[in-house]
Amino acid sequence: LQRLEAFARTLVPVLAEPTLDPVSATLEFALDGEPWRLTAGFGNLRQQGLVRYRYDDARAQDYLTGWLEHLFLNAMELPEAAPRTTWHSRDGHYLLRPVRNAREQLTALLGLYREGLHRPVHFFPKSAWRYMTKGQRISEAIAAWQSSRFNIFAEELDPAYGLALRGVGDPLDGEFLACATTVFQPLLDS
Repeated sequence: LQRLEAFARTLVPVLAEPTLDPVSATLEFALDGEPWRLTAGFGNLRQQGLVRYRYDDARAQDYLTGWLEHLFLNAMELPEAAPRTTWHSRDGHYLLRPVRNAREQLTALLGLYREGLHRPVHFFPKSAWRYMTKGQRISEAIAAWQSSRFNIFAEELDPAYGLALRGVGDPLDGEFLACATTVFQPLLDS
């Protein structure tokens, strides 16, 4: 309870800044000559940017969600809000600074999404995050992927992955490495 109270106290000054009026946008993209639209909105944007928080240790999904929202915010180019995102979690916080090529990065991620609509793409957030943050060692990705008595929430146990990847010998292949790099390297460089 004391840790929760301390976490809440750190958020008080951060959340004291008033929010701006809700804002939304639709961004247009062309993927191989095909038109795509990406729509998002923010109801709690501040002049200092986006503030996100969750009382838990930051996980791969938190970084991924924060990065996608941050790229969209940067691509919107709003004059009334700083193009930055701060994510607060139980184990600390991280800050995402302005991104100059946000539309290009969104295009690359949208391309992966588009490919995933046609076939299973070898991107697994937990394994990819661990691979990218632990020196790009495949052994780290394998440790996150494979179940063991120390890893009872391994990604390989996800029924959706099991169904989509049936017959695939090694899902942590070259495609996995390329996807992990495409998704997470720009985030880690920011």
